[in-house]
Amino acid sequence: KFSKVFSVNLKADKSYLIDAESQDLDCQFYLFDVKNKLLGQDHTRLFHAPTADGEHRIVLSSFDNKEGKFAIKLRELNIRGEAKPRAVGKTGLKLNQDLDEKNVTDLGDYSRVVSLQLKAGQPYMLDVKSDDFDSQLYVFDGKSKLLAQDRAKVFHVPTANGVHHLVVKSFDSKEGKFNLEVREFNLKGEADPRDLGKKGLTVKGQINANDDTPVGKAGKVFSVQMKAGQTYTIELNSPDLDSYLYLFDAKSTLLAQDDDSGGE
Repeated sequence: KFSKVFSVNLKADKSYLIDAESQDLDCQFYLFDVKNKLLGQDHTRLFHAPTADGEHRIVLSSFDNKEGKFAIKLRELNIRGEAKPRAVGKTGLKLNQDLDEKNVTDLGDYSRVVSLQLKAGQPYMLDVKSDDFDSQLYVFDGKSKLLAQDRAKVFHVPTANGVHHLVVKSFDSKEGKFNLEVREFNLKGEADPRDLGKKGLTVKGQINANDDTPVGKAGKVFSVQMKAGQTYTIELNSPDLDSYLYLFDAKSTLLAQDDDSGGE
């Protein structure tokens, strides 16, 4: 109940942006292919790049079982990059720029594009900071396909050499300055990876202000041996600090990250 289906034809060589809005209900929308395979879901905005031409289905649902009006907007996405993409050398790239309502991209106003030349197989860390607005960072390839997004820090490994477009957007539509840092990311682990064993592994330690990792300050790296096909649970707890957990493979590719899904 309280849901509707819309069928649309999409093209494989295009990227699309789907927005859902409602003042009356808490909407949730889902995107399926013609075989009812779920391709994505969100309550406000979804990016999608079809792998084949053909029919796709959008299901709009009232999450709180209320009735009312809504609007779904679906359009082709076209991120126009800078005329001359910037190179990211061994020392990385640092930019300090302004953002206001005059900065407009295909993601709307209060957004700005930075175009980069990135190398296939090389992990990168992309970090945006602003004291003036709530920043959101999007990473697109040269065909406007969304590759990654986050409110602060993105880890990305390109699958092909070429131009990538970063879009910095003010999430709360405020203007101000932002700092963008892009650099090659290479994470060095412990000399002797730890063995989990049948009973698992428990590590008790302390993070100090002078502890440093390539992810950032006040962090520590732990290396463990894992088996292919085995499911693992990793829990991080601290009564003293707002901790954040990242999981990388041996090639510095980000596999997972989490903040508070397990509680505090």
